[in-house]
Amino acid sequence: MATHFNTPGAHTPAAPPGAAAAAARSRGNPTLTWIALAAALLLALVAPFQLYPVFLAKALCFALFACAFNLLIGYVGLLSFGHAAFFGSAAYVTAHAIKVWGLTPELGILLGVVTAA
Repeated sequence: MATHFNTPGAHTPAAPPGAAAAAARSRGNPTLTWIALAAALLLALVAPFQLYPVFLAKALCFALFACAFNLLIGYVGLLSFGHAAFFGSAAYVTAHAIKVWGLTPELGILLGVVTAA
């Protein structure tokens, strides 16, 4: 069975005219990118001294969570609510263990991690 993938001499059709220019425009403004990068670098240098370290760690955890969703949904096109289910169940068990059972926050977080794993 011959298809265009394994047929000798088959080639990929050329991109339509103007596709390269459209791809370059979709990358965004390079000046804005550099400004955002400089702001992130400044925040990384100043934040440990101005923000609470626990708040900064939480913000970075949520940023990592958002990056994972961006990778899965934006680039791959895979919509998975499994990550949110594990994250939500761990948060629920942690809050319940700390508030109702009276565990320390460290033990509550550990219990949440064990629940999600």
